[in-house]
Amino acid sequence: MQKSVIPSILQTISKSANSKDIKCFLVGGAVRDILMNRKVSDIDIVVDTNPYNFTDHLAQIFGGTPVVLDESRSNICRLSGIEKLPNQQRNFSEKIDLDIKEIDLSIKNDLLNRDFTVDAIGIDLNTYDREIKLIDFSDGYSDLLNKKIRMLNEDIFSSDPLRLIRAIRLSADLNFRIDHSTENQIRKDSGLIKNVSAERVRDEFMKILLNTESRDYLRQLDELNLLEKIFPDLSKLKNLSQPDEHFWDVFDHSIESVGYIDELFYGSKVKIGKQFSNIEGIIDELRSYRESDKPDDQNKFVLLKLAALLHDVGKYTTRSVDLNGRIRFLGHSEAGAKISDLILTNLRMPKKSINLVNSLVENHLRPGQLSSKRQLPTSRALYRYYRDLEGNSIPLIILYMADVLAAAGPKLSTIEWSNTLRYVNHIIGYHTAVSEQNRFNTLLTGHEIMSTFGLKSGKIIGDLLEKINESQALGQLRSKQDALDMVSCLLSSGEDFAKEY
Repeated sequence: MQKSVIPSILQTISKSANSKDIKCFLVGGAVRDILMNRKVSDIDIVVDTNPYNFTDHLAQIFGGTPVVLDESRSNICRLSGIEKLPNQQRNFSEKIDLDIKEIDLSIKNDLLNRDFTVDAIGIDLNTYDREIKLIDFSDGYSDLLNKKIRMLNEDIFSSDPLRLIRAIRLSADLNFRIDHSTENQIRKDSGLIKNVSAERVRDEFMKILLNTESRDYLRQLDELNLLEKIFPDLSKLKNLSQPDEHFWDVFDHSIESVGYIDELFYGSKVKIGKQFSNIEGIIDELRSYRESDKPDDQNKFVLLKLAALLHDVGKYTTRSVDLNGRIRFLGHSEAGAKISDLILTNLRMPKKSINLVNSLVENHLRPGQLSSKRQLPTSRALYRYYRDLEGNSIPLIILYMADVLAAAGPKLSTIEWSNTLRYVNHIIGYHTAVSEQNRFNTLLTGHEIMSTFGLKSGKIIGDLLEKINESQALGQLRSKQDALDMVSCLLSSGEDFAKEY
C-alpha cells in the first residue's frame, strides 16, 4: 500500500495515538472500502486504552460529543456526525461516524472474532509514518481480490444470527459471491434468524432492496431458506397457480415484479421509447428517490419495491376456482393490504412507511381499472384517480407497469407492451398538463361559499368544493363567477349531487 491510500482523518488519528503511546488499528468495513476505493461513512478503530478517553481527545480535534453505546457494547464509544475534516478526500461521506473500541485481548483475537474475512483486515495506524502494514490473519485480502464473501468460522452465525442476512446484504452491496461453505452454513443456521430483533433484520433487508439488482438477492435469500423466515406469508404464494395469461406462479411473479421496478429505473432490457416522453420524464424524476438521505425504511425507492414484493400477498387467502375452472382472486388487493400491515408492523416499520406501502398494495389494480377494454381513461376518471391517490399516484403507476411486465413475462408481446405504454403515457400526461395549467387551485374557498350563500360549516361545504375542483380540472369552470353559478345551481337542486362523493 502507498501512503496516499490512508485518508487525512486517519493520519490525524494516527498522530494522536502515537503522541499518547496508544496502540491503534483501523479495522472492519472501512479498511475494505478504502482498499476498494469505495465511499467510507463509518470508521472503526480499536485501541489498547479506555475508548472514552481517546474519543474525548479526538472530539477536541474533530468536534462532536463522545457517546457510549448501549450497555451490551459499553466498551465502544462513538463520535457521530463528524463533518469538518482536515483535507478530506472525496471518497469519504460528508458525515462520518467514528467508533472507538477497546482491543479484545489482542489485535489477532479481535480480527478473528469478526464475521467475514473481507471485514477482518486491519491497518496498523501506529506505523503509518514508517510503513503501511495490512494485518490479515484470515487471507481476507485475497478474498477481496477474488470478490468472495467467506465466513471466518462456522460459529459466526450462532454468535450473531444477523450475519445470516448480512452475508447477502454484503454480497449485494459489494457485488461479491458467497462461497459454498458459507452458503451451506447459512442454510444450516437459517432458523436462528428468528432470534434477531425485528429492527435489525429490517435494516439489513431494506439495504438489500436499495440495491438495483435486488431480484437476484431475493432469490438468494429464498435459496438459503431466509426469505420464508423473514416473510412467512410469501412462502404461501409458492406454487399458487394463476390464470393462463400469467407466466409465473404468485411467488415468482412477486419476485419478478421487484426486478422489473429495478429494470424500469436502471435497466436496458425494457424499452419505452421517446414517443412516450411522459413516462421517461417521471422515471427520471423518481430515480432520485434512491439517492434520498432518508433512512432506508423511509426511502420511497425501497418502499416502492417492498410494495411490489407484497402486492399480491393477499392471493393465498382469496384464491378460488369457479365451475368453469377459472382461477380468481376476488378482493386480494384489500386482503393483501391487511396482511402487509401486519408484516410491516411486525418489522417495526415507521407508520408513515407502512401506510404508503399498504396504499400501493390496496390500489395496485386501480391504474388498470381506469377504463374498460384498454380505452384511454376519461378526464373525469383521471381526476378522481389523482385526487384519491395524491402523492402515491405516480409510484402506483410504476408498480402497475412492473405488474404488467411480471404478469406476462417472456410472453408479453411488443403490441401489448406498446398498448400499455400508450395507456400509461396518457395517464401521466393528464397529470402533467393539469399541473402546468395550475387548474388544481380552487376558484372558491369554503369561507366564500358560506358567506355568499349563508351556509354553515359542514360536509356539504367539502362536497361543493370537491365538485368545483373537479369541474375546474375538467375545464368546465374558468372564473370565480362560473364557480358561484355552479354552487347556486347545485344548491337549488338539493343535496343529492353530493351522494357520489
